Amino acid sequence: MLAFARVVGRKKTNNGTNQTPMTETSDRNKFVDCAIACNATYLVSQDKHFNILETILFPKVQVLKVNQFVEVLNDSKNRLAD
Repeated sequence: MLAFARVVGRKKTNNGTNQTPMTETSDRNKFVDCAIACNATYLVSQDKHFNILETILFPKVQVLKVNQFVEVLNDSKNRLAD
């Protein structure tokens, strides 16, 4: 079964303000869809719009900031060295 998640966020208008209604941000959906399809452990991004994924229970996509991902890599490297 292939599941798809949609990320919603505020869309910038021409005058630089945010639109009030939350609108679908399809540009980001391809990254979520890819993470789900390949059963990725993490989606690494600094984009705050991906934070909405924390509220979606299935399919679970864990989003890490770059610094968090570096910590995971360092921990893995240290465990391999032991």
